[in-house]
Amino acid sequence: MTESFSLAVEYASSEHQSEAASLGATLGVPVLFRADLLHCDYACLLRLTSEGLQLQQTGRKAPGPVRVDFAGGAVAHRRRQGAVPAS
Repeated sequence: MTESFSLAVEYASSEHQSEAASLGATLGVPVLFRADLLHCDYACLLRLTSEGLQLQQTGRKAPGPVRVDFAGGAVAHRRRQGAVPAS
């Protein structure tokens, strides 16, 4: 028996509405505006915020959002310098 996983795209500011709609259409998932994280019908939300895209579990004991920055920090330095990981 497989457990189903429910996901939606969420945005909290009207400036992210078109990007949220596009992402929701691409992924084939619903788009929500200002979802209630404690009483949400979806297990996780892809949230479009001013800080970027975040993955947020919902529910009473949900941890904070997960966000990955692939364009800054050490990753950006390695990409600019063309470093190849050691084998």
